[in-house]
This record gives sequence, C-alpha cells and structure tokens, in this order.
Amino acid sequence: MGKRKSSRKVVKKARPKLDKDFACLFCNHDRSILTTLDRENQVGKLECKKCGVNFQTPINYLSEPIDVYSDWVDACEATNKQAAKQQTRRNSGGSDDDVGGGRGGGRGAAVATADDYDDDLDDDY
Repeated sequence: MGKRKSSRKVVKKARPKLDKDFACLFCNHDRSILTTLDRENQVGKLECKKCGVNFQTPINYLSEPIDVYSDWVDACEATNKQAAKQQTRRNSGGSDDDVGGGRGGGRGAAVATADDYDDDLDDDY
C-alpha cells in the first residue's frame, strides 16, 4: 500500500502595507502629517505637526488615511489650477466674470496656502 498524500500547506500572501505617515505639501517635512478617521461622524481629518495646516473630508467605511491625504492633494491642485486660470485672465487683460471671486486673487503666484484649507476645527472644542 502506498503512503497517503499530505495536503499542501496554505501559503498566505502578505498584504501590502499602506502608508500612514505623509509629507506636508506646505512645509515639506517628511512624516509630519497626522491623519485621523472619525468613522462615527464620517469625517477624515488631516493635520501637520510642524506647520499646523489642517484639512477635513467626508469618508466612508472603506476609507483609509491615504484616501484623506489624496483628497487633500487633489484639493490643493484644484485650487492652484483655479488661481492660475484667474492669474492668466488678469495678465491677459480679460474680464474676471467668475462668480464667487475664487481664491488666490491678487496673491501673485498660484500657490494654495494653509489658510485656504482651514475648516474651523477649533469650533468643535
């Protein structure tokens, strides 16, 4: 009689770890961004330990800290594009028909600042 075949052991694949510490877009310090996910209120918060910039975004049950950070990066890029568009209008002598005034008016360079993303976190305390 032959020997029974032993079953193969299951090899678990290691899940890749997502970053939880990020570099600040404003002060360029590595690993200075602290992200917190308030799942009860469905709000993701981001704050820099060095320069104090903060940002809030809505989250869902699948959200991770990288999602809050990427939303912040997208919001910064959108603000920079809008400011650059307004700056080129002013430089070309065109009219500024944009309702709401936008951000970045009269600042020169099209760079988003920390003040653009202050979401009044101090009101909650």
